[in-house]
Amino acid sequence: MNGGDRHLRVLVTGAGGFVGRRVLLRHPAVWDVVALSRQELAPYDGVQAVRLEAVEAVLPPEILDPFDAVIHLAGNSDHGLATREPWRDVAATAAVAAALLTRVQTRRVVVLSSAAVYAGLEGPVGPDLCIDPTMPYALSKRYVEGLVGDLVRHSRIDGGLVLRL
Repeated sequence: MNGGDRHLRVLVTGAGGFVGRRVLLRHPAVWDVVALSRQELAPYDGVQAVRLEAVEAVLPPEILDPFDAVIHLAGNSDHGLATREPWRDVAATAAVAAALLTRVQTRRVVVLSSAAVYAGLEGPVGPDLCIDPTMPYALSKRYVEGLVGDLVRHSRIDGGLVLRL
């Protein structure tokens, strides 16, 4: 995501979370960041905060113009919630991703996923391994990964990168 001297317009979803706040603190000066969060955000240099409590039928005007990249961090981070109330996990992770990533105009998407998609496997794991997660949390994360792959395959975005922490 290097644009030389040209500023890059970057959307960070889930900007109020642990990783999102660190991205806002340390983003390159050439990024014009729009930070999307369900909670109020503290002011950050070079960041336009947009609060979105729920995915609306109409996207907020701040995210209608095209982006060079989306860093998609939004989703449920509570593994226990996914087990206790899987519908809430799907709403916070898969449904939010589908509602945003299929409607926001961008060239690239970076997704923060989870190593939970490897749960139950033994031995070395990696991106080329065929996975079939069974736990609800991993299923919703894998859905988002597959959604980004589908957007690339259908030329809706130029590229996608999945990071499994």
